Amino acid sequence: MSVLINFICCLVPIASVRRKIRKYLKTKYIRYSNKRTVMNKKLLNKPIMIWFDHSLGGGTDVYSLQQFTELCNQYVVLRIQYYAIYKSFKIHSPNSHKTKDCWIDNIQDLENLLNKLPIKHIVVNDLVGYNNSLDILDLITKIKYRNKTIKVSFKCHDFQAVCPNFTLVNCEGRFCNLKYKYGCEKCWKKIRLGNNDIEDNILRSGAIDVGSWRTAFDKFFTTIVDEVVVFSEFTRNIFIRTYPILKTKIMVVPHKVKNFSKVIIPKHNNINIACLGNISYNKGAGIIREICDYIKSNPEYGNVKIYIIGNIYDGINEKPENLVITGEYKQENLPSIISKLKIDCIFIPSICPETFSYTTSEAMSMGLPVACFNLGAPAERVSQYEKGLILREIDPVKALKKIIKFVQQLHKK
Repeated sequence: MSVLINFICCLVPIASVRRKIRKYLKTKYIRYSNKRTVMNKKLLNKPIMIWFDHSLGGGTDVYSLQQFTELCNQYVVLRIQYYAIYKSFKIHSPNSHKTKDCWIDNIQDLENLLNKLPIKHIVVNDLVGYNNSLDILDLITKIKYRNKTIKVSFKCHDFQAVCPNFTLVNCEGRFCNLKYKYGCEKCWKKIRLGNNDIEDNILRSGAIDVGSWRTAFDKFFTTIVDEVVVFSEFTRNIFIRTYPILKTKIMVVPHKVKNFSKVIIPKHNNINIACLGNISYNKGAGIIREICDYIKSNPEYGNVKIYIIGNIYDGINEKPENLVITGEYKQENLPSIISKLKIDCIFIPSICPETFSYTTSEAMSMGLPVACFNLGAPAERVSQYEKGLILREIDPVKALKKIIKFVQQLHKK
């Protein structure tokens, strides 16, 4: 319906009139859709859990859906997501496929709705991409003050609570490790979080500066949050360094990952290196491009093939001609894809410290050699893996040469 509203508004040439029409149509649609909403009284036969989430997909979305299969047995779960494209909150209940989603276009109406519900548990799963993430902290604070028995949990899928630059990759393209030579505020002013202005504005989540951001989260963690869940020791250490109060509230709970059967790679002559998933700039797209350029300009590496089993998203339309991109895949097909392409090593090229990394665990469960930079949760696990290679320097050419040597050594065994 929102697509139809936007289409109708595009036919109106005068901006002021267009805005009024969009607001009118959107209000009418929201009122209509909310008549048959997730607030169906038949659903309210269990305690209510509010699950604040982003709408950007990826591993965080996978985690949410996995959690709902268990949580819906205990709670009526109401998942709240903010969609920047519609400037609205979507409320969905995974408890039933028959209920309609509820759309709310301002935070005051959202607060009024939540105040009417007998909430038992609030989970902040991820707030990246909200119009203003701190407004959600204020909303939860108000709800908790009204009913202090409500449990509040916070999940750390990224580092947004530590810094609005939620990947901790600074304005120079390096992991900041919570410091920047010219200060965090200078970095924040220089950094771009998206591939274009619209994306950048969405991912900033309403943040103005780093100082006030951390002050707000510190107060929230101190006075409102009952437990904080992280998925690796690395993430735990980063959060405790920023907010020492969390020492008594934080717990490490690794993700549940699908275990694949071991993959047997047929004998072959080439050296085939693959990356899994959707590779953005922070996930290592620039590293892969430089590796491909180096291979192209050095014929002695002609037997080395680079694959992305997934896609590349870094704002650059042209891909290297010697890079093979398979596109989206179904998780259950991954072992057969790996075997068919005769992949020798999985390379996790992220230049940001990931809080978990499903693809790392998937590769290890298939018994494949795995290489990654010495950053975040992937390095934490790969360093303990018998077929793991830790790359100490974030240097594309050096990484390529070490991976090739690593694969050649494994082939000799």
